Amino acid sequence: IRSEFKSNYTKIHNEILNDPDLSAKAKGILVQLLSKPDSWRLNVQYLVNTNKEGHYAIRATIKELEEKNFIHRFVARENGKITGTEYLICDRVTSRADAEAFLETSLCVDRPAQEQRAHVIDNNPPNAGTRPGTDPTG
Repeated sequence: IRSEFKSNYTKIHNEILNDPDLSAKAKGILVQLLSKPDSWRLNVQYLVNTNKEGHYAIRATIKELEEKNFIHRFVARENGKITGTEYLICDRVTSRADAEAFLETSLCVDRPAQEQRAHVIDNNPPNAGTRPGTDPTG
Protein backbone atom coordinates (compact mmCIF):
# COMPACT_ATOMS: atom_id res chain seq x y z
CA ILE A 1 0.00 0.00 0.00
CA ARG A 2 1.46 3.37 -0.99
CA SER A 3 0.42 6.58 0.67
CA GLU A 4 0.00 9.82 -1.25
CA PHE A 5 2.03 12.53 0.43
CA LYS A 6 1.35 16.24 0.10
CA SER A 7 4.19 17.45 2.35
CA ASN A 8 7.20 16.32 4.39
CA TYR A 9 8.51 13.78 1.90
CA THR A 10 11.60 13.28 -0.27
CA LYS A 11 11.71 12.34 -3.94
CA ILE A 12 14.49 9.84 -4.63
CA HIS A 13 15.56 8.67 -8.05
CA ASN A 14 15.38 4.89 -8.41
CA GLU A 15 18.99 4.94 -9.66
CA ILE A 16 20.12 5.33 -6.04
CA LEU A 17 17.94 2.56 -4.65
CA ASN A 18 18.72 0.09 -7.45
CA ASP A 19 22.49 0.73 -7.64
CA PRO A 20 24.14 -2.68 -7.04
CA ASP A 21 27.46 -0.97 -6.28
CA LEU A 22 26.10 0.82 -3.20
CA SER A 23 25.68 -0.91 0.14
CA ALA A 24 22.27 -0.77 1.80
CA LYS A 25 23.85 1.40 4.50
CA ALA A 26 25.13 3.89 1.90
CA LYS A 27 21.71 4.02 0.23
CA GLY A 28 20.04 4.76 3.56
CA ILE A 29 22.52 7.46 4.58
CA LEU A 30 22.36 9.08 1.13
CA VAL A 31 18.56 9.17 1.25
CA GLN A 32 18.74 10.68 4.75
CA LEU A 33 21.20 13.35 3.53
CA LEU A 34 19.06 14.14 0.48
CA SER A 35 16.06 14.66 2.76
CA LYS A 36 17.80 17.63 4.41
CA PRO A 37 17.53 21.24 3.20
CA ASP A 38 20.28 22.51 0.89
CA SER A 39 21.71 24.63 3.70
CA TRP A 40 22.05 21.69 6.11
CA ARG A 41 25.56 21.01 7.36
CA LEU A 42 26.80 17.45 7.09
CA ASN A 43 27.23 16.40 10.70
CA VAL A 44 28.61 12.95 11.47
CA GLN A 45 27.48 13.08 15.10
CA TYR A 46 23.89 13.81 14.00
CA LEU A 47 24.02 10.77 11.69
CA VAL A 48 25.37 8.64 14.56
CA ASN A 49 22.61 9.87 16.87
CA THR A 50 19.82 9.20 14.35
CA ASN A 51 21.01 5.77 13.16
CA LYS A 52 22.15 2.54 14.79
CA GLU A 53 25.62 2.74 13.23
CA GLY A 54 28.54 4.15 15.15
CA HIS A 55 30.96 6.92 14.27
CA TYR A 56 33.38 4.73 12.30
CA ALA A 57 30.59 3.07 10.33
CA ILE A 58 29.09 6.46 9.40
CA ARG A 59 32.52 7.77 8.35
CA ALA A 60 33.09 4.63 6.26
CA THR A 61 29.69 5.09 4.62
CA ILE A 62 30.44 8.72 3.75
CA LYS A 63 33.75 7.55 2.27
CA GLU A 64 31.89 4.94 0.20
CA LEU A 65 29.54 7.64 -1.12
CA GLU A 66 32.56 9.80 -1.96
CA GLU A 67 34.22 6.93 -3.83
CA LYS A 68 31.00 6.35 -5.81
CA ASN A 69 30.74 10.11 -6.64
CA PHE A 70 27.51 10.80 -4.76
CA ILE A 71 29.38 13.01 -2.27
CA HIS A 72 32.26 15.34 -3.07
CA ARG A 73 34.41 16.79 -0.31
CA PHE A 74 36.24 20.07 -0.83
CA VAL A 75 38.86 21.13 1.68
CA ALA A 76 39.56 24.86 1.91
CA ARG A 77 43.15 25.81 2.74
CA GLU A 78 44.74 29.10 3.56
CA ASN A 79 48.52 29.37 3.91
CA GLY A 80 48.72 25.58 4.00
CA LYS A 81 46.23 25.25 6.86
CA ILE A 82 42.80 23.66 6.57
CA THR A 83 40.18 26.36 7.13
CA GLY A 84 37.04 24.42 6.33
CA THR A 85 35.41 21.51 4.59
CA GLU A 86 32.50 21.62 2.21
CA TYR A 87 30.48 18.59 1.15
CA LEU A 88 28.46 18.48 -2.04
CA ILE A 89 25.75 15.81 -1.87
CA CYS A 90 24.41 14.68 -5.24
CA ASP A 91 21.24 12.84 -6.13
CA ARG A 92 23.04 10.99 -8.94
CA VAL A 93 26.60 9.99 -9.73
CA THR A 94 28.33 13.31 -10.51
CA SER A 95 31.84 13.80 -11.82
CA ARG A 96 34.33 15.79 -9.78
CA ALA A 97 34.53 18.34 -12.62
CA ASP A 98 30.75 18.85 -12.58
CA ALA A 99 30.79 19.17 -8.78
CA GLU A 100 33.56 21.78 -8.94
CA ALA A 101 31.71 23.69 -11.67
CA PHE A 102 28.55 23.68 -9.55
CA LEU A 103 30.38 25.13 -6.57
CA GLU A 104 32.05 27.80 -8.70
CA THR A 105 28.73 28.94 -10.14
CA SER A 106 26.52 28.42 -7.09
CA LEU A 107 25.15 31.16 -4.90
CA CYS A 108 27.51 29.96 -2.18
CA VAL A 109 30.53 31.81 -3.58
CA ASP A 110 30.65 34.08 -0.51
CA ARG A 111 30.41 31.22 1.98
CA PRO A 112 32.49 31.57 5.14
CA ALA A 113 35.59 29.36 4.96
CA GLN A 114 35.10 28.06 8.51
CA GLU A 115 31.65 26.66 7.81
CA GLN A 116 31.08 23.09 6.80
CA ARG A 117 28.12 22.96 4.44
CA ALA A 118 26.34 20.38 2.40
CA HIS A 119 24.67 21.28 -0.86
CA VAL A 120 22.44 19.08 -2.95
CA ILE A 121 22.87 18.80 -6.71
CA ASP A 122 19.66 17.77 -8.43
CA ASN A 123 20.87 16.56 -11.83
CA ASN A 124 17.36 16.18 -13.16
CA PRO A 125 15.02 18.66 -11.47
CA PRO A 126 11.40 17.55 -11.81
CA ASN A 127 10.10 21.13 -11.85
CA ALA A 128 12.18 24.18 -12.63
CA GLY A 129 12.37 26.59 -9.74
CA THR A 130 11.64 24.09 -6.96
CA ARG A 131 14.04 22.43 -4.55
CA PRO A 132 14.48 18.66 -4.76
CA GLY A 133 12.09 16.88 -2.45
CA THR A 134 9.48 19.63 -2.38
CA ASP A 135 6.03 19.42 -3.85
CA PRO A 136 5.41 22.40 -6.17
CA THR A 137 1.65 21.91 -5.89
CA GLY A 138 1.34 21.57 -2.16
